Amino acid sequence: MSSRAALVPPPPRRRPSLLRGALARVVLRKLLGPRWTREREVETERFGIRVEDPVKLERIRIILGAFFSGFELSLEGTGSPEEAAARLDPLRRPFFVEGSAMGIVPGAWTALRSGQRALRSFVEGLSPGDPHVILKHIGIGFWTGFGPSGPGRALERAARMVDPAYRLLLHDGLGFKTGFFDLPRAFEGWGRTVPAAAELERSRAIRRLRKLEGAARASAMSGLGRSLWFFAMDGPGPALETARALGPDAGWVLGGIGLAAAYTFPDDLAVAYGAADLVAEPDRAHFRKGIRIALYARAENDPGALEAWMASLPRSLRELAESDLEVALAAGSRTRGRADFVPAFHEGCLGPAVGRSR
Repeated sequence: MSSRAALVPPPPRRRPSLLRGALARVVLRKLLGPRWTREREVETERFGIRVEDPVKLERIRIILGAFFSGFELSLEGTGSPEEAAARLDPLRRPFFVEGSAMGIVPGAWTALRSGQRALRSFVEGLSPGDPHVILKHIGIGFWTGFGPSGPGRALERAARMVDPAYRLLLHDGLGFKTGFFDLPRAFEGWGRTVPAAAELERSRAIRRLRKLEGAARASAMSGLGRSLWFFAMDGPGPALETARALGPDAGWVLGGIGLAAAYTFPDDLAVAYGAADLVAEPDRAHFRKGIRIALYARAENDPGALEAWMASLPRSLRELAESDLEVALAAGSRTRGRADFVPAFHEGCLGPAVGRSR
């Protein structure tokens, strides 16, 4: 097991003001528990994560440690998220960036400033060439799910500010928040057992996502699927069955699971392709679509890192990953920048049903 220092990035050297630091600790304690504010330790059990495989559990802690460290930095305003992210390894860097984006609005509140003005300034400073532009939009969407009156108004306000090409990524973030924070509270053993379809239908959190329409709902369900992977890394069977129990949304949830499987283990893609082999043939194309999207995102984040990770794969698996990446890059070149980028890119990455990975 890695030491705690290796799991969680070190805190910034600068200290927040007394008031801002106190306000930030209130938010962090509420979301992450006292062990984070005292020791910067991720309490996976607090979220309902019951993964037992030590390698998978350590990976979860690494990812959550990076994500919440980025969030903490934005809350406290103790440094540049971009500079802090640049000091991290390519595995953790994207999660740190995503977390820091989630902290833009609450970080303004801890500084006693307008969250909407801070968000507008942040969005206006985004560049289409930013290697983390997709994750930053997802991070913004993640925070909208924490509103006391629900995500509706916060999501609408944020959607008016962002580039239409990335607007649906806000719904993806909302879906992830729903699956990571809300559904584990509603269903004991989330990701380890399979709720009945009728129970899922009655879930307030699921009903809220299903009020969304068209591509917004699909994007939210993809985000929900990504979050589900964190509860099922060492045994994805129940998560796959849970996706199927969601009926008309099953394909999007399966795609999200596949995306998270590859994105969280870019250095061991056998994890994602092995999980793909568990998916029934009619549905496997959705899971593989998610793998393709993850490879595209990792190539955008740090192409050199992805190339090195893929070079270490056995030949047959490397060729499969290279083929999937090629499909995703082609889909991205056709759709990037369009107002319908998100649904069109997903469609381009779906492709025909594909065979087993090994």
